[in-house]
Amino acid sequence: MKKIFLAAFLTAFAFSWVFAEIQTKDDKAFIKGLRPMGMGGAFIAVSDDDNAFFYNPAGISQRESFLLSIPLPPFIITAGVDLESFEMAEFINDNYDDLQNFNDLYDSGQAGDLIQKINDKVVGKTTNIYLSLLNPSYISGKIKAGGENYFNFGIGVFDYINIDAGFKHGMPVPAVYYKAQATAVIPVPVSYKINSLEKIGLPGSLSVGINFKYILRAKATDRVSLAELTNEDAYEFPAYLGKGFGADIGAIYHFNPRWNFGLQISDIFATSLKYENLKVNDSA
Repeated sequence: MKKIFLAAFLTAFAFSWVFAEIQTKDDKAFIKGLRPMGMGGAFIAVSDDDNAFFYNPAGISQRESFLLSIPLPPFIITAGVDLESFEMAEFINDNYDDLQNFNDLYDSGQAGDLIQKINDKVVGKTTNIYLSLLNPSYISGKIKAGGENYFNFGIGVFDYINIDAGFKHGMPVPAVYYKAQATAVIPVPVSYKINSLEKIGLPGSLSVGINFKYILRAKATDRVSLAELTNEDAYEFPAYLGKGFGADIGAIYHFNPRWNFGLQISDIFATSLKYENLKVNDSA
């Protein structure tokens, strides 16, 4: 029985990695907390706080008492920006008028110097900006479910904004690409812990969990020539709003107080969002 249990656990663990690779319908709704990042992302087997909403819903069973998280100023906003974003902003600021009037420069044959600057200084650089606002959450303490077993539940509201943009080589003029999205997630994890595995001849205990989540995402992404982008009468900014439901499942085998083995399968139904077009600029 032990061999069967361990074989099943390892098979599920391997399947979780394969499944994570093949489900690519949409960007995952995932927030990396400071604690998991400090552990190099190795948090699936030890998740016991609001990070469990994204790393492993079974982890909330490790809470003895409830956890209520309401960030207060100045911790409401979490933001990040890389050095290349500042370099890109400096370049745009220094060349703002020429970039804004690129079509006039191109039509008059004076855009060569600007194109050379773009290719030499900023092609290959990528802005990366991240912003997360107030993210409240609640995880219950242990709730008895018969015998020595119990369950926990939680709920949270998480949001984040991330922006990537930059210049690429293009013919005959450089191209601009951008991807911006704002995501809000309402996860509701539920876990159940079996405190004794003596009936199947194994030490320790087992926690299983499922995380139901509602996802709302606004996004805009495109790759367009600089000439087309700066033509205000012709270019329409593409923006979309998507909504959808998803679910994650996870498990943690508590071999002893020091050793945990965990797995999670994210987006078990290959979560997809249904998008509708938002008319941001309709100057036709």
